[in-house]
Amino acid sequence: MEENHKIYKRKFNDAECMKEMANLRNNKTGLSHGTIYISTKEGNHGPRIKFYRDSPGVNKSASINISKNPEVVEDSIHITGQEQKEVFEFVKLNYNKLIDFWNNGNSWYSDEVDSFIKSLEKIQRN
Repeated sequence: MEENHKIYKRKFNDAECMKEMANLRNNKTGLSHGTIYISTKEGNHGPRIKFYRDSPGVNKSASINISKNPEVVEDSIHITGQEQKEVFEFVKLNYNKLIDFWNNGNSWYSDEVDSFIKSLEKIQRN
Protein backbone atom coordinates (compact mmCIF):
# COMPACT_ATOMS: atom_id res chain seq x y z
CA MET A 1 0.00 0.00 0.00
CA GLU A 2 2.87 2.35 0.78
CA GLU A 3 4.09 1.86 -2.79
CA ASN A 4 0.74 3.02 -4.24
CA HIS A 5 0.77 6.10 -2.05
CA LYS A 6 4.10 7.17 -3.50
CA ILE A 7 2.74 7.01 -7.05
CA TYR A 8 0.24 9.77 -6.35
CA LYS A 9 2.52 11.92 -4.26
CA ARG A 10 3.64 15.04 -6.15
CA LYS A 11 5.94 17.76 -4.98
CA PHE A 12 5.82 21.34 -6.22
CA ASN A 13 7.22 24.50 -4.77
CA ASP A 14 4.67 27.14 -3.69
CA ALA A 15 4.83 28.99 -7.02
CA GLU A 16 4.15 25.77 -8.93
CA CYS A 17 1.48 24.33 -6.65
CA MET A 18 -1.04 22.75 -8.97
CA LYS A 19 -4.58 21.81 -8.11
CA GLU A 20 -6.07 19.28 -10.44
CA MET A 21 -9.44 18.83 -8.78
CA ALA A 22 -11.95 20.54 -6.55
CA ASN A 23 -15.03 19.52 -4.60
CA LEU A 24 -17.73 22.17 -4.90
CA ARG A 25 -20.35 22.37 -2.15
CA ASN A 26 -23.89 23.39 -2.97
CA ASN A 27 -23.19 26.95 -1.75
CA LYS A 28 -20.84 27.24 -4.79
CA THR A 29 -23.08 25.42 -7.28
CA GLY A 30 -26.62 26.38 -6.27
CA LEU A 31 -27.69 22.73 -6.14
CA SER A 32 -30.23 21.89 -3.46
CA HIS A 33 -27.76 19.37 -1.96
CA GLY A 34 -24.70 17.34 -2.78
CA THR A 35 -21.19 17.98 -4.03
CA ILE A 36 -19.84 18.35 -7.54
CA TYR A 37 -16.33 17.03 -8.12
CA ILE A 38 -14.45 18.67 -10.98
CA SER A 39 -11.05 17.69 -12.27
CA THR A 40 -8.60 18.11 -15.06
CA LYS A 41 -8.27 15.41 -17.71
CA GLU A 42 -8.04 12.00 -16.08
CA GLY A 43 -8.44 8.46 -17.29
CA ASN A 44 -9.26 7.33 -20.80
CA HIS A 45 -12.71 8.87 -20.87
CA GLY A 46 -14.03 12.19 -22.06
CA PRO A 47 -14.63 15.30 -19.95
CA ARG A 48 -16.89 14.69 -16.99
CA ILE A 49 -17.81 15.78 -13.51
CA LYS A 50 -19.09 13.67 -10.63
CA PHE A 51 -22.08 14.32 -8.42
CA TYR A 52 -21.97 13.01 -4.86
CA ARG A 53 -25.15 13.01 -2.83
CA ASP A 54 -23.05 12.72 0.31
CA SER A 55 -19.39 13.44 1.03
CA PRO A 56 -17.13 13.05 -2.01
CA GLY A 57 -14.41 10.49 -2.40
CA VAL A 58 -15.30 7.13 -0.94
CA ASN A 59 -19.05 7.38 -1.47
CA LYS A 60 -20.85 6.37 -4.63
CA SER A 61 -21.46 8.98 -7.33
CA ALA A 62 -22.97 9.75 -10.71
CA SER A 63 -20.70 10.83 -13.56
CA ILE A 64 -22.03 13.39 -16.02
CA ASN A 65 -20.24 14.29 -19.23
CA ILE A 66 -19.26 17.93 -19.73
CA SER A 67 -21.29 18.74 -22.80
CA LYS A 68 -23.75 21.32 -24.07
CA ASN A 69 -26.22 18.43 -23.76
CA PRO A 70 -25.03 16.60 -20.62
CA GLU A 71 -25.81 12.95 -20.03
CA VAL A 72 -25.30 10.59 -17.13
CA VAL A 73 -22.49 8.25 -18.18
CA GLU A 74 -22.11 6.26 -14.93
CA ASP A 75 -24.47 6.09 -11.98
CA SER A 76 -23.96 4.13 -8.79
CA ILE A 77 -26.31 6.32 -6.70
CA HIS A 78 -29.44 6.16 -8.86
CA ILE A 79 -29.48 9.92 -9.39
CA THR A 80 -33.00 11.34 -9.14
CA GLY A 81 -34.68 13.38 -11.84
CA GLN A 82 -34.39 16.57 -9.77
CA GLU A 83 -30.70 15.99 -9.02
CA GLN A 84 -30.04 15.29 -12.68
CA LYS A 85 -31.89 18.44 -13.73
CA GLU A 86 -29.83 20.60 -11.35
CA VAL A 87 -26.47 19.02 -12.25
CA PHE A 88 -27.19 19.28 -15.98
CA GLU A 89 -28.09 22.94 -15.53
CA PHE A 90 -24.81 23.58 -13.67
CA VAL A 91 -22.82 21.89 -16.46
CA LYS A 92 -24.63 23.82 -19.21
CA LEU A 93 -24.24 27.13 -17.37
CA ASN A 94 -20.49 26.58 -16.88
CA TYR A 95 -19.73 24.47 -19.96
CA ASN A 96 -16.92 26.62 -21.44
CA LYS A 97 -15.19 27.07 -18.08
CA LEU A 98 -15.43 23.38 -17.16
CA ILE A 99 -14.04 22.29 -20.54
CA ASP A 100 -11.19 24.78 -20.21
CA PHE A 101 -10.35 23.43 -16.74
CA TRP A 102 -10.56 19.82 -17.96
CA ASN A 103 -8.20 20.50 -20.87
CA ASN A 104 -5.82 23.09 -19.41
CA GLY A 105 -6.24 23.26 -15.64
CA ASN A 106 -3.31 20.98 -14.87
CA SER A 107 -0.98 23.75 -16.04
CA TRP A 108 -2.66 26.53 -14.04
CA TYR A 109 -1.17 28.06 -10.92
CA SER A 110 -3.15 27.99 -7.69
CA ASP A 111 -4.34 31.59 -8.09
CA GLU A 112 -5.69 30.76 -11.56
CA VAL A 113 -7.55 27.74 -10.17
CA ASP A 114 -8.96 29.86 -7.33
CA SER A 115 -10.09 32.48 -9.84
CA PHE A 116 -11.70 29.80 -12.02
CA ILE A 117 -13.62 28.35 -9.06
CA LYS A 118 -14.83 31.81 -8.03
CA SER A 119 -15.98 32.46 -11.62
CA LEU A 120 -18.31 29.45 -11.75
CA GLU A 121 -21.96 30.43 -11.89
CA LYS A 122 -24.53 28.99 -9.52
CA ILE A 123 -27.77 27.62 -10.87
CA GLN A 124 -30.96 29.45 -9.98
CA ARG A 125 -33.52 27.16 -8.37
CA ASN A 126 -37.21 27.98 -8.43
